[in-house]
Amino acid sequence: MAKYNSLKFKILKFVSLLIFIFLLVEIASFLVGDFLERRFVIFYKAKIDYAKLSDNYSRYMSERHDLLGWPFKSWQSEMRDKTGSRIVPAFSDPGEHEPCVSLYGDSFTWGSGVDNEDTWGNILSEKLGCRVSNYGQPAYGTDQAYLRYELNVGDKAPIVILGHLSDDILRNISQSYDFILSPPASGFRYKPRFILEEGSIKLIPIPDFSEEDYEKAILYPEQHLPYEYFVPGGRSNISRLTFPYSWSILKALFQNKPLRSILLGKPYAAEFYEERHDSDALEITTQIAESFNDLAKYQGKIPIVIIFPDLDDISYYKKNGMWIFQNLIDRLNSKNIVVFNVGDGLLEYDRKAHIEELFLTEPTARGHYNERGNRVVADIIYNYLKSKRLL
Repeated sequence: MAKYNSLKFKILKFVSLLIFIFLLVEIASFLVGDFLERRFVIFYKAKIDYAKLSDNYSRYMSERHDLLGWPFKSWQSEMRDKTGSRIVPAFSDPGEHEPCVSLYGDSFTWGSGVDNEDTWGNILSEKLGCRVSNYGQPAYGTDQAYLRYELNVGDKAPIVILGHLSDDILRNISQSYDFILSPPASGFRYKPRFILEEGSIKLIPIPDFSEEDYEKAILYPEQHLPYEYFVPGGRSNISRLTFPYSWSILKALFQNKPLRSILLGKPYAAEFYEERHDSDALEITTQIAESFNDLAKYQGKIPIVIIFPDLDDISYYKKNGMWIFQNLIDRLNSKNIVVFNVGDGLLEYDRKAHIEELFLTEPTARGHYNERGNRVVADIIYNYLKSKRLL
């Protein structure tokens, strides 16, 4: 009997130890999962303030741009002139000064983190001696930038530039910036996107939800956003954090496609520039640029696609001798689309000084070009335009 009780005690002790270890692993996995959620390795389930949901929904529906998503109507602030361009201090009155160049793109085109006079667009205006209108918009994909150009029928500039940041390829396969932004904005950044249909791009408008479906789409986007690549359980293999949390972490580590690039030492967007990627991101982005090129030429303008690398892209190039977006450049060149990589000029600067000194470190605009960076970018683009005798 004593031997039996001893064996029973040992079994209970062993089981208790296993349970204790399991609980420790689960607690640690939950904390790791919370960290990974905020970096989109695991799906981030937004927290909804139900007391304000109705007001937020009504405000969103009245404020949003029905085609582009944003800028919201209340965003027509002191930073924009009457044409919708960011104010160009060098030639501030658009009625008095016709533009010689117009810019379309995201925050790297807009110039996030610096004042109007310090944006590369305004500095380029000073160097060229003519107005450079800036229709860039923070958080845009290449798709929205192209659509904004298509809408802007009053743009008289003879040269139009479509800016493309390396991460824009992610936005081009998403219906909501919440899947790209960290931390998410809880449902207020729905956007249009293009899909491939029979080999050609087709525009999918912004989702138009009822208030009830709006809430459900935040919590369960896989049921309401059929064209979103980054929904949990979709082709990106992003999963939800569920119990057992350790299993969720293991699935994320071994299946998540964006994480795979990071583990291989590549920038987050790198794999989406691969040929035949299941997102069709490269083909879609190529066709967006082609549509921009064709429309501009039809309007009698000179179109240029300018690619902006961030610091991660530059670091990767310095280690590996290739740009993550080289496939896009090659595709555009093969279609006789004028494309210019600002990164080559930034590498020239890096040979003389430290490239890191060109980028902002403040949390609100981290990774964007600072005042010096904007001036260097303006010089690079100015020299390119002059070398091609475009102005």
